[in-house]
Amino acid sequence: MYNDYQSSTQDSFQYSNNSRGSSRYVPNTDYNVNTSVNAYPVNQQYPVNQQYPVNQQYPVNQQYLYNNNNTHIVQPAIQPKTSPKTPHKTPPKAELHIDYTSSWFETENGLSIHDYLRLLFTISHKHFSSNCEKDTIKGIIVPHAGLRYSGLCAATAYYALRHRKKHIKRIILFCTNHSESDIFTTSAKTVNSFTGAGSYPIEIDTKTMHKLEPYTTVNNDIFEKEHSFFMQLPFIEAITPKVKLVPLIIGPITFNKANIARIYKIFNILIDLLQDENTVIICTSDLSHVNGHFPTKVNSYIYHSIRSKDSETLKFIYNKLNGTKGKRNMDIIQDISELNNSASCGIVAMYLFAKLLNLFSSKYIKRSSVSSSSNGSNGSNGSKSSNGSNKSNKSNKSNKSNKSSISKSTSTSFDSTDSNESTNNKNTSITSKPRLFTRTLCYYTSLQREQIDLINFTPFQLVKTIDISNISLSSVSYVSIAITTQPYIRNQKLRKLDTIMSNFEKLALLTLAREQLFNTLISSNDNLYNNYKKSKIPTALLSPIYSQVFQCNLGVFVTIYNNNGTLRGCIGTTDISKDTEDIENIPTIESNVSKYVQESAMHDTRFKPLDISEYNSINLSITILNSLKQITISQYFGDRFVLGRDGILVKNNKTSGFFLPSVAKEFNYDKKALIEALCADKMGQHHDCYINNAMLYYNEGYEVSEKLIIL
Repeated sequence: MYNDYQSSTQDSFQYSNNSRGSSRYVPNTDYNVNTSVNAYPVNQQYPVNQQYPVNQQYPVNQQYLYNNNNTHIVQPAIQPKTSPKTPHKTPPKAELHIDYTSSWFETENGLSIHDYLRLLFTISHKHFSSNCEKDTIKGIIVPHAGLRYSGLCAATAYYALRHRKKHIKRIILFCTNHSESDIFTTSAKTVNSFTGAGSYPIEIDTKTMHKLEPYTTVNNDIFEKEHSFFMQLPFIEAITPKVKLVPLIIGPITFNKANIARIYKIFNILIDLLQDENTVIICTSDLSHVNGHFPTKVNSYIYHSIRSKDSETLKFIYNKLNGTKGKRNMDIIQDISELNNSASCGIVAMYLFAKLLNLFSSKYIKRSSVSSSSNGSNGSNGSKSSNGSNKSNKSNKSNKSNKSSISKSTSTSFDSTDSNESTNNKNTSITSKPRLFTRTLCYYTSLQREQIDLINFTPFQLVKTIDISNISLSSVSYVSIAITTQPYIRNQKLRKLDTIMSNFEKLALLTLAREQLFNTLISSNDNLYNNYKKSKIPTALLSPIYSQVFQCNLGVFVTIYNNNGTLRGCIGTTDISKDTEDIENIPTIESNVSKYVQESAMHDTRFKPLDISEYNSINLSITILNSLKQITISQYFGDRFVLGRDGILVKNNKTSGFFLPSVAKEFNYDKKALIEALCADKMGQHHDCYINNAMLYYNEGYEVSEKLIIL
């Protein structure tokens, strides 16, 4: 299998993100040799605009002091500019010139940039569907490291923007500034094409850039040197060649009244553009920069700890995207703390990206009738732990908008959400109904990238656990995310789950089940497992890269098959109870998968507990289930119940029984045969027990299976 375990105040708030190096650094490809401070392979030329030369001491995070009344923050000695902006002119350029022959654009196997992008888009098309309507995507987050390192991750997001019905005419581009503070714009009119002389250049929206000039610093040179900007150009040109760019390069800034006021001025200009359905926004940032020459160090469980740090960053950004309203001064203080402690180079760009989309959506996007949690159950809550197999315990078969005025507020808070929403940031995905929904399209680290073979690619290469014990190995994390207006359950009346998550999120969910299962198996006291115990991961680190869809409150069954297709275990729940004040412990897809993969492996009474020797000879399947809804017999035999998509529950005064949607497929049942088998084989009653004094419930299901992952 893919896991081969080898073992309101006037005071200003200063943000300083100078505790990291830049994502331009890449790890040494030799895993057996310690890397030096300079992590480039031997004889490789350094990219331009290197932030930390060899042997230069890294800056230390600025610290913030509060006086006794907690209302004043003492500024660090050195600060970025905080005064209101006046236009700053650099020598005019008609066109920005990017050197597409630099090492940043290095590919593999001697491929040209054009052919390399074709390869990346082919892989994206086959393996990394966003599973949402392309025209509903309003923005994406992409990495910006060298093409051969983060190119695959970036391509999965850019591919999600291809072939839209509504052609993209304008792109707002938030880039990360690795060298200077402030927000920069350009006065150039075009950028040269990566396809060479004579090609149509990329056009810059000079009208919008002129509007932005009073609130930004115009610096043409920085655009030619900043890789977070120019690494996006080939992708943009490939998906929509005739587009107007609105690029901003964003560095550390001081969040004081003057700067927040001008940020709002910038936001107002950009929000006006976002109302156009042909405009999208792109933000570029890498995630954690740890170990090796980077100041942030992770010493234990390195692979899983890096993923955990990246998840914390994404939680923070998502809370800003669909966040809640709290005490304004405290919120900004907490935000500054998060920004200062982040190991992500583009944390400010992502922060402003999320805040901008939050403001835009609060004004122009209606709240979905469906929150990220499933709702609308008007029937039985179902069983809290139910076996969904088809036959009796003896069976070996499996179961299963018009424009309006924009606020000109210059408040010191960015908050925009409704005041009656929950103030619990940890649970915004559960307690509020978002207007925007995120989909994780791809995630991996630079260390994992060394083991990915693009020519013989399989998706499992992205999630294979690797043993990292050497902290001298530098690691940079890459993620691509789509922000869409399409809810996870697209149509609450149809209640279909077929577009609930991206292909990568399916893969991540199966990886969670695998890792949790492995940890469970090596927890035994049997001496046979002693050789594996050193590989056991703390439970807190087992979570997949954070995805909001995993926090949905939905039922889950986990089915374990032998390689020959026979059943090895199946337990789950149809319960989607919400009548609890303990919001922190509302069951989610993620928590249910973790729980029921263990139950299926160790506590299905039809089988002996799974042994670690069987770990590599099984397949896992996860069925996600909507809330149960009562139906009549005529509705069951009519159009309401969909054979092979829906689960069915029959209850009478004696007992109850449930079949997963997969049962009908695996046994080739029609509706009559299915419900009769449920009565006779599952409930132990007469085959027509559903006719008299019985209640029927159904729930839509969606299966995520290792067998269904396209190799």
